[in-house]
Amino acid sequence: EGVGIAFWIGLISTLITVPLLYCYISFVDGSPLELMLQEQEEKMIAQGVPQQGIDMGLEWTKKLFWPMAAVGGIIGSTVTGLIVSIFTKKSRPEMPI
Repeated sequence: EGVGIAFWIGLISTLITVPLLYCYISFVDGSPLELMLQEQEEKMIAQGVPQQGIDMGLEWTKKLFWPMAAVGGIIGSTVTGLIVSIFTKKSRPEMPI
């Protein structure tokens, strides 16, 4: 039961959080996303990735950032619910026949 509840809470919170975060980054302050992309570009340059590979990597990062944020939020809350459920598990008493 705990995992199911955690899944639904994670789904609802992700459906609320991701669009609000998207609006914030798109219209108010896009610097956190730009900073992340800039750091990724610097890491790829340090690894010796060719410019075409860097451009393609950053393009795919921009495309997949929001879907992965949504999936990550749901999976993260479900795993957290699983861990909490393991430690707070209560045994049901057996019913006499």
